[in-house]
Amino acid sequence: TFVVKYLYYSTLLHSLRMESFPCFIPNDASKKRLIEDTQDWQPRTGTSQSRSFRILAQLTGTDFMQDPDDENLKKSREKFLTEIRSPRYARLRDWHHDRSARALNIKS
Repeated sequence: TFVVKYLYYSTLLHSLRMESFPCFIPNDASKKRLIEDTQDWQPRTGTSQSRSFRILAQLTGTDFMQDPDDENLKKSREKFLTEIRSPRYARLRDWHHDRSARALNIKS
């Protein structure tokens, strides 16, 4: 009888059958979140945004921001080009290239 009891209990302990329910049963909110997270990785058309991008826009306050008009875009581009051609930018660029070359042992 000992052998029979031992075999019975060992098969219960080491059985692959599931005798109990899983410890995690998702509720409706977690199901919805899981579905949203899965949908976030789905391919999109060019005009729709991912959920994570929408959340980022809400956090930064740019969710209702409009595209810049042509005049403002032109002004900011001109300012950028002016700064890029400045002597200050040239000094910084040359310093950075020199430091990078020294770090990579290209220039001594």
